[in-house]
Amino acid sequence: MIWSHDSKWMLTADDSGCIKYWQSNMNNVKEFQAHECPLREAAFSPTDVKFVTGADDKKVKIFDFKTCQEERILEGHRSEIRCVDWHPKMGLVVSGGKDKLVKLWEPRSGQVVHTM
Repeated sequence: MIWSHDSKWMLTADDSGCIKYWQSNMNNVKEFQAHECPLREAAFSPTDVKFVTGADDKKVKIFDFKTCQEERILEGHRSEIRCVDWHPKMGLVVSGGKDKLVKLWEPRSGQVVHTM
């Protein structure tokens, strides 16, 4: 689970691949299927307009928060995704996988900027 930067929303992810939106009073507002396998982590963009997810399907996905629409799939890991985050100031997403790779992504294009 993760709180939005403005603390108005909590986003939870589960082993079924489902994302849930919660208001700060713990009212569950939305629920949708983001992946078809366990979700490992999610992170909001600095503006809370988008969020990123990582899952056991080796995919990193970027979603629009308001519409719940998948905007981009970032593929390149050879194994399950274990962690994701969004840089607080720059337009970069980072992912770490069970393949022991860390990838920096440009979220608008979906291109890998660097792999470590």
